[in-house]
Amino acid sequence: MVFNSLKGQSAMEYLMTYGWALLVIAIVVAVLWVIWPGGAIDSCLFQDPGFTCEGHRITSGDILYAKITNGNHKTIKNVQVACIKGSARPDKTRYVPLASTTLPNGESFNTGTGVGTTDGAIKCVNSDGTSLDLQLGESFNGRLYIMFNYADDDSDIPGKVAVANVLGTVQEGK
Repeated sequence: MVFNSLKGQSAMEYLMTYGWALLVIAIVVAVLWVIWPGGAIDSCLFQDPGFTCEGHRITSGDILYAKITNGNHKTIKNVQVACIKGSARPDKTRYVPLASTTLPNGESFNTGTGVGTTDGAIKCVNSDGTSLDLQLGESFNGRLYIMFNYADDDSDIPGKVAVANVLGTVQEGK
């Protein structure tokens, strides 16, 4: 009879130990859900060093606004940018030239101003060039491409390409 009560005690200890562990896990999950309710994490990160991306936002007009800083330790020229949904690399016709001909090291440009479209913004498109028609609150997962040359490159050297992964939730805007 004593042997059977030890089995019960062992089973209760097992249930209590794992029960408390499951309760702690449930509480942590609930707290994380309150802090971060499951929306997209906004980020704009270049795959290689040389550029930084700050203060980015994607608007319901398919426009990417961001501050891009040249950290290549050299002046760059012939800067062109493109924003594509997904991971397909754009062809050369999708790039928009920067209004300024050169960008010294440490200098920045905003994709919301000074870029070759009529309102100075970069319009994100599908890889085939069609419009995205992004809706408010929708998640965006795409890439920002910057094609450039160093100021001391010969004119026959093809452009280098820097790529940033852009994630975010579509916000209100033009």
